[in-house]
Amino acid sequence: MTRINAKISIFIVLTSAIIAMTIAVACGASTSQFETIQTFEADNKNLNATATAEAIVAAGGDISQAGAVAVGEGSIAQQAQATAAAKATAQAESGEEQDASVVGSEVGSESEQAVEFEVSMPEGPAESGEVTILLADKGFPDPQVVKIIVGTIVKWENERGSPSSAASFDGEAESFDSGELRRAPFNPELCCFEYTFTTPGCHRYRSLFSGDTGQGAICVVEE
Repeated sequence: MTRINAKISIFIVLTSAIIAMTIAVACGASTSQFETIQTFEADNKNLNATATAEAIVAAGGDISQAGAVAVGEGSIAQQAQATAAAKATAQAESGEEQDASVVGSEVGSESEQAVEFEVSMPEGPAESGEVTILLADKGFPDPQVVKIIVGTIVKWENERGSPSSAASFDGEAESFDSGELRRAPFNPELCCFEYTFTTPGCHRYRSLFSGDTGQGAICVVEE
């Protein structure tokens, strides 16, 4: 509808310009054809600016930041602006969170992660040397809990294209953070992270990437 109105407005301006030029010639006015064309171009730019402003407001944008002119009184854009303002006011009064768009994959806070799981020392023998843990979908480690001897190297690998990580919870005796781990053809080392554990006890960790809920634990024992 906005495009049709703009086309009609342009047609009216063009017709008016032609009529004005015809009258000027008939009356012997001094207005040149060049001046008439300049007037038409200025009017056309004004129509475009108004249409742009209305489109920005209708999409929820800020016309003051875009440098466009204000929307017309009673226009569709003004109605959309009023509706959006009323919705925001209603949400604020009811205590609801306003809509927000998410751009990209950001590292999530601990409040976005799943509830921390309780872990106890597993039964059976402890592994030594080097232990590899694979990070699956949503950062879930496989195996989730491993038992190792002090001085063992733990290596996390993520062979998927989507990023995950392995980072200790705050307050753990062993502090580590792998940063982004993912499969990268031009940087093979980005897939993996190694850490040597030296403190006995069970050390919990999780992925910090938004959307990941995987958690795991490394349980360390003396030889």
